[in-house]
Amino acid sequence: MRNIVNDIKEYKLSEFITNSKIIINYYVKRIKSDYSKWNQIETEFRKELDILTDKWTKDNLKNYSELVQEQFDTNIVEEGKRLIYNMIAEERREQDGQWMLLIQEYKDSWLSDCAIEKVGKKIKGLNTNNLKRNEAECTKIFEEIWKEVEDDKIEFNRQIVLQSEKLKQHVQVTFNNAVNDFSSTVRQGSKQKEKEKFKRDFWTSIKKPSTLEEHISIDVEQIQDIIEINYHFNFFTVKNTNKRKIAEEIESKLKQSINGISYDLKQKLSLHIEYGQAIKWLGTLCNCLFEFTQSLNNKIEFKSDLDFFEKYLRSQIYKTLRNNTIEWEKQQKEKLDNLKKKLLLSFQKILTDFSNESLSKEVLKYILTAFRQQLDLKEKMIDQKLQIYLRKGWMDTHTATNHAYSQSFGALNINAIREYLKDPTEYMSSLFNTDYNTYSEILVESILREIDEYYINTKDSLLKGISEWNELFDPKQSYDQLPLSNFFLYLSGKSISYEYNSLRIFMERKYNINMKESVPEYDLSDILKDSNSLYGSFTIEKPIDFCNLLCKSLIESLTSMQTIWINTERFITKERMRAHLVTKNIIMSYFNQLGCSARCPLCSSKCELPDDGHTQHQVSKHLLPAFTGFQGRDTKFPTLIVCTEDEAHDRRWGYQKDSIYLPLTEFLSKYHPSWIPFPRSEPSDEHVAKMRAIWWRLKGELCERYNMIDNTDPSWGSRYGSLIPE
Repeated sequence: MRNIVNDIKEYKLSEFITNSKIIINYYVKRIKSDYSKWNQIETEFRKELDILTDKWTKDNLKNYSELVQEQFDTNIVEEGKRLIYNMIAEERREQDGQWMLLIQEYKDSWLSDCAIEKVGKKIKGLNTNNLKRNEAECTKIFEEIWKEVEDDKIEFNRQIVLQSEKLKQHVQVTFNNAVNDFSSTVRQGSKQKEKEKFKRDFWTSIKKPSTLEEHISIDVEQIQDIIEINYHFNFFTVKNTNKRKIAEEIESKLKQSINGISYDLKQKLSLHIEYGQAIKWLGTLCNCLFEFTQSLNNKIEFKSDLDFFEKYLRSQIYKTLRNNTIEWEKQQKEKLDNLKKKLLLSFQKILTDFSNESLSKEVLKYILTAFRQQLDLKEKMIDQKLQIYLRKGWMDTHTATNHAYSQSFGALNINAIREYLKDPTEYMSSLFNTDYNTYSEILVESILREIDEYYINTKDSLLKGISEWNELFDPKQSYDQLPLSNFFLYLSGKSISYEYNSLRIFMERKYNINMKESVPEYDLSDILKDSNSLYGSFTIEKPIDFCNLLCKSLIESLTSMQTIWINTERFITKERMRAHLVTKNIIMSYFNQLGCSARCPLCSSKCELPDDGHTQHQVSKHLLPAFTGFQGRDTKFPTLIVCTEDEAHDRRWGYQKDSIYLPLTEFLSKYHPSWIPFPRSEPSDEHVAKMRAIWWRLKGELCERYNMIDNTDPSWGSRYGSLIPE
């Protein structure tokens, strides 16, 4: 069943992702072209994405049903369906997040783009007769334009920014809707009875509807009051566990998880939240609390309502959005104020001096500004690339568990095995952190190389494009009615090939200039957009003179920028990205990258499956139960069989508190139903040899730790002891 589901994930999910991106890009373009229809367009977008999601789900459930047919029992078939539902729900949230990210980026730049467009239109209108104006006259005209920009700003902020009370209401309604739907994630009759019961208790404890309490907090004393520790859960329990220490661990883990959510919102400067995000956060909070009830050393129970944990999460989200709103408005004001000063100077300059020198300097100024913006965007790609690494390398695979086994038991590394046995999850976290740190360095260097290449490629493309454009013209001839926008269009031809063809026809008919039919290989539209909006209406009678001036300035400016980048900025950027990745790893909770946290109740091997809502756990390499303290109730002899062997199924199992020990299947059914059916297979000779060699090296310390009486077959020393070098 899992192979079928994994094939769907590998080969079919990409189709959904591709089509989602097409839909997202289409509707983002529509919003950019007509901001006034923002709400209508967003509603249409969500409707179309819903249709795509429903169709993909229906088609792949049908495909799944045809493939499984009668191969598996009903429970296994139903679990596969749930995994497919979970798969598409998770990916849908990812696409919703991508939409929000693109829209947020557009929101951040909309006012600036709007202002530049308005100033450009006014320049075009005033430039019809080449009539020069003095600075005072230019300033007066510009202030009239800027009043329109300020009006746009008021209307824009009214639609985008939620002030305090409306923001509270937004967070409250979003969470209440999420709480109502969170109940649908609780499955009745699931084999993971403990987890599903905890989810039900968690959901039931949340008051509905709940209000937003802005000043709620969590402290260790509160947590101590609501937890109860059952020290008798396992016979190998380490007693006298410090209750305050556990409460501190819970507080630390909770705040780490919630701070991670807040940090992500802060980094994106989010102003709103989606209800799908809130459902995911509730799941994160619930799973975080549930993990503390599953400790092998002590069983923690929460003896009162968990409502205040959810209230704390809700209040932190509100505070983050509130602070983001303040910061966003501040940034928008600073950006608009700076842009006003810059545009006013340009407005005065270009309408008082029509020379090629003046125009080339103005065009250069906006090219360099846009160039820097593109550099910033490349640096910001770090989070997106990091998420791809996390999903492909950890979340979508069995990497964590299998990697941990190969690095410890598989490699017969005794110190690593000690760490694994002490706490498999902590050991895997350590491996994850090591891998994360290695990848972080690779990622940083990769982005730095992209920026290095961008400097070189953009400079080369600009100079090549300008040179090709120059070759089209006769230096002795004047070209009336040749707008500068044609020059910008030529350099942007790759992204707008249909307009390039129109330009080619125009140039041939108007000036008898034959442009090549093939579209230029470069696309410089991103760094020419603002220059075109402002100055595209100017006519260039002597294009070669203009281009020579621009080319000379570009060479000087880009060479200077590149030198500064190599000598100072590259190192600063490198350290900034490194610090960001370190912060992400500290604050963001990557616990879920390690997959399902369930551990085999006999040998403590961690489930190797992703944390995807499965109901039956899976482990490929089981260990000796003695590694985690399983022993004969009366003899205290360590249990020295791999827990999948026939002998394990023939034995009786129980905890110290049990008066009657049960056959393995009954024992698991009573305490750990999500491990049924338990595998029954004879391990390979190599695996048995490794387990026995490891036991021989560690038996002294393990017997002492778990108060076992060593009765190991002495022949194991000669047969297996040499497998692990001293």
